[in-house]
Amino acid sequence: MRQKSTEPPGSPGRNASRSPGHPVARTTEDIVAATFSLSSSAPHLFGDRQAEFENDLRRLLVDAGPDGMFSEHTREITVDVWYP
Repeated sequence: MRQKSTEPPGSPGRNASRSPGHPVARTTEDIVAATFSLSSSAPHLFGDRQAEFENDLRRLLVDAGPDGMFSEHTREITVDVWYP
């Protein structure tokens, strides 16, 4: 979806593109990988307890979804492009 600038001619313009969120299937492996990809839970932060954390996470995921499949609803993203 594009929006035209409401600014008068000669003013900077704007194009906005919106991508709505949507459901995505995630596996246990996807969630473990995504967790370790976050700066707040990067593997090196756990030191010698990384394996313990990963085991606890996997156990929690098995309890929550024994089939190993999960659903995540992604966020809506809007990209604004401004031009002269």
